[in-house]
Amino acid sequence: MPAMGRDLHAFYPASHAFVDVKRITGADAIQAAWTKLAAGDVPPRDGLVLSF
Repeated sequence: MPAMGRDLHAFYPASHAFVDVKRITGADAIQAAWTKLAAGDVPPRDGLVLSF
């Protein structure tokens, strides 16, 4: 495994201590998330994962 993949593999379990993954799907939900993010209404610990 390349170094970057190895490092990411090690990072993911540790990241749960400071990042809450928020999965958001669909154009309308993505737009709403972006609006909240731009307004400063998304906590820093929320890691937004957006997908159509």
